[in-house]
Amino acid sequence: MSIFDDKTAFSWLTSIYDPNSRNEALLLLGKHRQKFPDLGNVIWNSPGMVTILLQEIIKVYPYLTGNKQYVLTSEISTRTCNVLVLFQCIAFDEETRNDVINSEILSYLFPFLKCPQQANLDDAAFNKLDIHEKVLKCRPFEYLRLTALGVFGSFARVDSTNVVDYLISTDLVPQCLIIMETCSELSRIVALFIFMRIVLNKKGLNYVVSSENRILSVLNVLKGMVYTLQLPKDTQHAAANEQSSNGNNPPGRTFKNILRCYLSLCDVKELRPMLRTHLPPEIYHVMKDDMKSKQNVKKGLNPDTCLVLEHIKNEDPTVYKLQVQLFQLLGMSLTS
Repeated sequence: MSIFDDKTAFSWLTSIYDPNSRNEALLLLGKHRQKFPDLGNVIWNSPGMVTILLQEIIKVYPYLTGNKQYVLTSEISTRTCNVLVLFQCIAFDEETRNDVINSEILSYLFPFLKCPQQANLDDAAFNKLDIHEKVLKCRPFEYLRLTALGVFGSFARVDSTNVVDYLISTDLVPQCLIIMETCSELSRIVALFIFMRIVLNKKGLNYVVSSENRILSVLNVLKGMVYTLQLPKDTQHAAANEQSSNGNNPPGRTFKNILRCYLSLCDVKELRPMLRTHLPPEIYHVMKDDMKSKQNVKKGLNPDTCLVLEHIKNEDPTVYKLQVQLFQLLGMSLTS
């Protein structure tokens, strides 16, 4: 359905022009956006609409500085996230995508991708951070980061060298690697998806492997993501759960994307020896041995990671096939 065919929805769109009704209009449009495939196109081509949305984004910048006069609240974050959701619609629309690339308008979103320098701090350590670092770790900013990543994720879903060229030119790859290493789980998952989509493209792969330091950074970050995988809450005390199937659990989806990154890197034959040495050994040993309990885990391996990988392997046949394919390419035998 076109947004022009729904009088109520169209009234939300025109309400964006009115500062007094804008907040509710942004919320309602974002909530119902999937009903209107042409929403991104209409927003992009409505006079002054994109300018208004950019103003909404720019006026949040002072709240990211740590200045005590500007406190980033959940209300401010939610309003800005609703704006970013509309940018996702624009980015995903085939008719507006190239216009967005040419305008470089998404450069306005990069302040929302900043990461804290330290991760997983306890309360005492958090209280010692400076104000700016606290902002980067607060939940309202995490929502901003996650939604901004969603805009780039809308781009990355498209199999287009033009899109990959643009994402590379913005230095999004190193920023994704930082997010994958230091931010919360949801942000890491979305950043991994974006990185995977880039590296699956030949031009993106060439960019990633063009520098030895960049390759090492990628391998270290991917290894770190394997070690952060966790069982779903309903399987924390058991390595298998009959209610969970087909790898629909978050660790299964995440691990599949990690494996696809490794497989894409394997396309560069010269990298395979380096991949063998930097691959988490738990992946290989879980494929070779029975790791259903911590007592079965070999010395030197991370037992928690082994149990998670064992659970994922048993739940999702696709994961098993991807791992077999990976070890075949790396010349690593799974038979004793």
